[in-house]
Amino acid sequence: MPPIKVVLDTNALLRSISRRSAFAVILDKLYENAYELYISNDIQLEYEEKIADIFSKETAELIIGALSLLHNVKKIDVTFI
Repeated sequence: MPPIKVVLDTNALLRSISRRSAFAVILDKLYENAYELYISNDIQLEYEEKIADIFSKETAELIIGALSLLHNVKKIDVTFI
């Protein structure tokens, strides 16, 4: 069965960062290759901005860096016609 393809809302990502959150399973499943996460440059920038606002710039850099190392995180180019 092919993996589930997901575009993760920024708020869902934010809620999943804390290990104490009930939503931590979202990132856990990503690390376990349970799904493929698709992100555009705009989504990545929004993730980074919001994580930095709520946590810290360093946390944002670590999470974005971790996402960039996962083979199941796919960068896509969005084209508007």
